[in-house]
Amino acid sequence: MQADLFESTSDKKHSIKHGEFIRIRPVPVEGVAELFYSFHETMYGEIIVGSSKKRVHWLAFVKSWREGVVGLSDNFPGIKITEERKAEHAQAAEAISLRRPEKKFSIYPVGTDFQVEVWNQLLKIPIGETVTYGKIAMKLKLPVGASRSVGTAVGRNPIAFLIPCHRVISITSGLGGYRWGLPLKQQILIQEKKA
Repeated sequence: MQADLFESTSDKKHSIKHGEFIRIRPVPVEGVAELFYSFHETMYGEIIVGSSKKRVHWLAFVKSWREGVVGLSDNFPGIKITEERKAEHAQAAEAISLRRPEKKFSIYPVGTDFQVEVWNQLLKIPIGETVTYGKIAMKLKLPVGASRSVGTAVGRNPIAFLIPCHRVISITSGLGGYRWGLPLKQQILIQEKKA
């Protein structure tokens, strides 16, 4: 699919931004002692959500139970993980429906200061629009050629969809990449265009 099919459009006055109802509150990995996880069905497929102390640290699209658990444990090595459904898991799954909650929903990703800066920029991209890695680098006043660093940070996003890395595209290769597969990225972008 060509990048121009997803060019940013500013005529959508009804478009909301994730930043209007999602707040990032980063935590150091040392702040995560034990993770609880559960699986949920969403309009885009099955997800796994991982949290500790009522704080969502992980959300990923999965094709199997094993893929979900391995992905979670690989990203939180040495941390005990237990399958247990928590209220914040259901809240995160519900947020994917884009029904705006009554109050802001906080997420607690583990990442570097730079990654968190990039992820906060992603919350500002309106639903139905896309931006390039280069535009994010410009917004952050990074030097020319910093698109690759931005791309790496975008690719390390630990909370799928709620930190909308799917809205970032490549200026040279169309959709760019997506940890959970380009067909899913394309599906989400098409659905959001209709929102």
